[in-house]
This record gives sequence, structure tokens and C-alpha cells, in this order.
Amino acid sequence: MSRWAFTLIELLVVVAIMALLISILLPSLSRAREQARGTACLSNMRSLGLAVQMYAMNNKGFLVNFGLSHGGSVDENETWLSTLRREYRNRLVARCPSDRSPYWTQPHPVTGQSRRTSYGVNDYLAGRVSGYEDFRRLERIRRPATTVMFVELNETTDYASSDHVHPPNWVMLEREAARNELALDRHLGKANYAFADGHAETLRFERTYRKKGMRREGNRLVIEWEHNLYDPKVAW
Repeated sequence: MSRWAFTLIELLVVVAIMALLISILLPSLSRAREQARGTACLSNMRSLGLAVQMYAMNNKGFLVNFGLSHGGSVDENETWLSTLRREYRNRLVARCPSDRSPYWTQPHPVTGQSRRTSYGVNDYLAGRVSGYEDFRRLERIRRPATTVMFVELNETTDYASSDHVHPPNWVMLEREAARNELALDRHLGKANYAFADGHAETLRFERTYRKKGMRREGNRLVIEWEHNLYDPKVAW
């Protein structure tokens, strides 16, 4: 009885074909895994948005606040993370599955704080920016469906241990300035954003914040916006 076996050349061809197939399939599998993680993160942010809606309904329309500073100070009673967890307990998921920050398990060298959440509140809506105190109430936001409430936080800068971001700081070199505070492209070049009406979307940063130009009015420069979904006075 004859016996059949692979020759060395045939074996090498099979190995080469398998390696080629793996090289083709791995990026697709990796992309699919990241899409799944991004969808889970989007669900987290929808839950945050809805939790804020419920909080406002139970608190005379007031919105949540921030309490974890990127400078190192902490006010546990003020941070939205504590506020919402007191009311919604373990239904609040505050970590993105794609978040690989090293500061979940160790304090940040600048702030001395560990990371508490993957998400940050837009401080225009937190009542701590001069001139925007009126937007602490949900009914004062003219366009809640296009006003960002929560963003994804940078994983390594001093904002990694914070719970909010400062959009007014991004006016010059907006993408570079915002990257210091936000995770702009955590999900295949995009990030998730929760809005003041409770819904959430996956968007490129430029769809949320982009200058069209600047003009002079008397002695001051006025920004013309293509998109600014953070400032409630101009969000659309």
C-alpha cells in the first residue's frame, strides 16, 4: 500500500498561503473588534446622556458639575461621576472598552490622581465658566440636540485624571489644542460624543469644532464657526 505525504516545497507553499490569509484577515478582525468596542462605548455615552436628563428632571432642571481638576484638586461631592452614581448606582458605566490609559492603576505624575472615567463633561454646561452660568439649567440650552455634553478624555495628559474639558482653550490650533484634552480618534479615527438631549454619536472632531474664519468688529476679532457644538451660544 502506497503512502502519500507532503513534500517540503508543498508544505512551505501551504504555510505561505496560511500566512497570507492571516495577514489579510487580521486587520479585518482587528477593525471588527474595535467597532464592537466603539459601539459599547457609544452605549455608555447614551446612558450618561440619559442619566443627566433624569438628573435634571429630579433637580429643577440643573445639570451636573465637574470636580476632578487636571491641576490635581478633587471635590468628590461636585464631580458628575459621584453625583450620577449616587442616583443611578451601578447602571452607570464610565469606562470605554478601548481605553488603555495607564492611570487606571497608578496616579498621574502631574495630578497625583488616578483615572476615574473615560469621559469628561463640557464645562460650558457645568456653570464654572464665567458668563455661562445660565447654561447650568437644561431648559436654557437652545439647541440640546447639537450641544455636546460629554466627550472622551485623553488617556495620558493631565486631563487623563480629570472629569471635564475646556473647549474655550481650543480656539488657536484647534485640533492640536483639543487633542491635549480629548481622545479624538480612539475609534478608527473618530470618537463618541453625548449631547444635551440624551443621544450620542460617533464623529470626527472637525464635525464638532471647526473655525470658518475670523473677522474684525471694531477693536475685537470675532470667530466665524463652521462647527462649534460645545458653546451653547453658537451650537447648531
